[in-house]
Amino acid sequence: MVTIKELQQLDIFHGLSDDVLEDIASFSTVREFADGEVILSEHEDGGLAIRDLYLTMDGDVLIQKHFTDVSTLKQIDIQAIDRSVVGEIGWLLGSKPSAEVTSNGDTRMLIVDGVKLFSLCDGNHQVGYNVLYRLAAILAMRLVNQTNKSA
Repeated sequence: MVTIKELQQLDIFHGLSDDVLEDIASFSTVREFADGEVILSEHEDGGLAIRDLYLTMDGDVLIQKHFTDVSTLKQIDIQAIDRSVVGEIGWLLGSKPSAEVTSNGDTRMLIVDGVKLFSLCDGNHQVGYNVLYRLAAILAMRLVNQTNKSA
């Protein structure tokens, strides 16, 4: 069972009331991944809950993107910005993951049922604003970071 205290430690849920956090906890699970275990794969073709949101509670992840040829991987550096949120593109767009996420050491992830989170955000606009604003800020900072590296 996920606790309110655990959810309060995650920036994306900062400022939400205990009642809202209880709701989120009710449709969230914690899963542990061993070193090297694939958490999300852009080549996953079945059984994947693409609307789920993955939040790192403990540990670290490695994010890699296949380019042109599936045997070519390039590491994506999101560590400098906010490594706690992964799977956000699939969650927002309802699409399969855009990169491969692998556990880098033992990693503990909070997996939030994305359909239920969207429903909560839709039904409570303040919650939706808080969650989506924080997610938009993370994505914007990652884009700025990648742009600055390319310059």
